[in-house]
Amino acid sequence: MSMLHLLGTAGEGGAETYFLDLARALASDGVSQAVALRVNANRQAALDASNIPFRVFGFGGPMDLLTKPRVATYANKHRVKLALAWMNRAARHTPKGPWARIGRLGGYYNLKYYRGFDELVANTEDIADWIVRQGWPAGKVRYIPNFAAAPEDVKPIDRASLLTPNDAPLLLSMGRLHESKAHDVSLEALATLPGTYLWIAGVGPMEAKLRAMAQALHAQILELDARLAVVAAQTLTVPLPHGLGQLTALSACLEVMDWQRFHNRKQVGSYIGCAPSEHSTGPGQLLGGIDRQGNRRLRSLLTEAIWRLLRWEPS
Repeated sequence: MSMLHLLGTAGEGGAETYFLDLARALASDGVSQAVALRVNANRQAALDASNIPFRVFGFGGPMDLLTKPRVATYANKHRVKLALAWMNRAARHTPKGPWARIGRLGGYYNLKYYRGFDELVANTEDIADWIVRQGWPAGKVRYIPNFAAAPEDVKPIDRASLLTPNDAPLLLSMGRLHESKAHDVSLEALATLPGTYLWIAGVGPMEAKLRAMAQALHAQILELDARLAVVAAQTLTVPLPHGLGQLTALSACLEVMDWQRFHNRKQVGSYIGCAPSEHSTGPGQLLGGIDRQGNRRLRSLLTEAIWRLLRWEPS
């Protein structure tokens, strides 16, 4: 069997890296294959080094009417039985012919580019499920990951080695350090999650920018922590229970301003929207869940504080 890879992207990324790995592996196993790709000096050199035949095509936009028929001629020359399109641009230029057409998706792509294809391959289970939910026949969707399997016995990374407290919430973002992966958005969002740590694992062209962003964010956090300590010392006059941080306690106090205005816990519950809802009629009284009619910010703060207290002081 001879297969044809179609790769219409010009840049570098995870899919492009996996394409080369797969093509080399198939070549070492003796599979007859050819490649139709967009110009890229690095990939062309790698294919040359592996003795994998290839030809460069335009793979242009909607006005490119030449790539598809030229690819068809190239596929017929190699007596192709299977055409594997790597993502949307390649799928758009994959011609019909006496070969099966397979589309490989690494994201939630517009499926219009894959109309008439025989099978679709997704690199995550969720993408495969999503494709089926869009109406694609479940029997024509395959899940084949292009991620490295984690070793079975791996010692966990010591949090202290990355300046992360053992009790802090920790987020992990893994992927190529590329604009399309939105690691910068994760860093910006981290500012809204007090006390949370983010680990980013990967390599790529945005590494320097992300490091600079992380350092700037760290400097802002240190400055805000210092200001917070000053305000907290002036506002919080009683020791805080373990698990309740300065930021949560201070935010709650500044939101309420004067706790003495509440005479009992029912008034506090009513103020923060934690009073029971009521569905009563005549002599019958029916109480439901909380009414959520009070101060939303304070309710969120105290809900988070309660979960932390349950964790640290379960008794």
